[in-house]
Amino acid sequence: MKINKLFLVLFLTLIFQSCMKLPSDNAINVDSLEVQNSTKAYKIKVGEKINFATRVHGSVGMAAEYEIQDEKILKLDNSEIIYDNPNFEGTGGDAATRYFIFKGISKGKTKVTIKKIFRGELQKEIVLEVEVI
Repeated sequence: MKINKLFLVLFLTLIFQSCMKLPSDNAINVDSLEVQNSTKAYKIKVGEKINFATRVHGSVGMAAEYEIQDEKILKLDNSEIIYDNPNFEGTGGDAATRYFIFKGISKGKTKVTIKKIFRGELQKEIVLEVEVI
């Protein structure tokens, strides 16, 4: 009887976890947009979210920031960092992916700039045009 209960708990846990949506599920990888100062266009509906991902590694000086041209159209809903090795103890184990999750607020066009920073200096800007319809 105990085995059946344990199996049921394990089964339900796996089902629940498979239903959880991770930021990586629908993220647009901005690191793959290799052209310096390139502009890419995206469309979302009011209330929908769009998710941009980029690699960061704090201990070596790799960071990322964002800038929204018009926050009346699009706003940052969440920013999350997911580490490659979350249980790593020691130096250099902080390589990760940073997710910028934006939400459409009102109709219009705006631009999001993802700024890739290395050791405090701007290395690259990726301009993403977002139209909220």
